[in-house]
Amino acid sequence: MVAGRGKRMPPFMVMEVLEKAQELERRGHDVVHMEVGEPDFDTPRCIKEAAYRAMMEGKTRYTHSLGVPELRRAICELYHRKYNVEVDPERIIVTNGSSPAMLLLFAALLDPGDEVILSNPCYACYPNIVEFVDGMPVEVPVFEEDGFQYRPREIEKRLGKRTKAIIINSPSNPTGNLLEPEIMEEIASFSGRGLYVVSDEIYHGLVYESKEHSILEFT
Repeated sequence: MVAGRGKRMPPFMVMEVLEKAQELERRGHDVVHMEVGEPDFDTPRCIKEAAYRAMMEGKTRYTHSLGVPELRRAICELYHRKYNVEVDPERIIVTNGSSPAMLLLFAALLDPGDEVILSNPCYACYPNIVEFVDGMPVEVPVFEEDGFQYRPREIEKRLGKRTKAIIINSPSNPTGNLLEPEIMEEIASFSGRGLYVVSDEIYHGLVYESKEHSILEFT
């Protein structure tokens, strides 16, 4: 029998759209996929060869529970080189993607009824993850006329006794918005009120006309 939290979780709309698109393909339709973030090209050969070498060298066993130490150090070096911030490797945890990381994070941060502020629209999994661990998503609308920027004053209006975190995602899924540094700095200042700013930086490196920033630059 599935637990109540599982029954309450709605399906991930992207996968529903993908299933419909695949059904159209099976019927012979030519479909351009814009629903899942999956490349239309094969994994580069150098990556395949590196994975093959690792397996042949016996790197097939459990790693450190926080992730391979060399990888954690490399992540710290990347953040220092790109954003000029210092991060201790002991503060790095390697996961199987950002969604599993979010699930682990909010399971650790939230007690039942704690609130998490997120934008509307936002990545469709965010509210599902928060609700799965018995948290409460609190939406802050963002608007095209603002370039889908958060309005910090609107965030502040929604801060309450149960507010535990604010999620930012810059560049954003689904709007493509890049938060202005001034707005990120103002949002970062809310962390002084005893809440967490959760910055999903999965799309860093996919910016072509400006420069993305890490929330760590403002904390």
